[in-house]
Amino acid sequence: MIVVLPFVALGLAGWLLWGSLIHPGDIVIALVLYTITGLGVTVGFHRGLTHGGYRAVRPVRIALAVAGR
Repeated sequence: MIVVLPFVALGLAGWLLWGSLIHPGDIVIALVLYTITGLGVTVGFHRGLTHGGYRAVRPVRIALAVAGR
């Protein structure tokens, strides 16, 4: 219940609000921002800052750290 119910509620809310408050552009923006944040957390924070799993130039490290915030 704890795992499934939030996804069901999100789907129901999206279906009910489609066309009035939610438009295709909103979905595109949400997916782009989700991807940027996910890369910032996984690549920037976890691999780069925590483990030092790679060496990137300073602007890239800063951009990934900011993206993860």
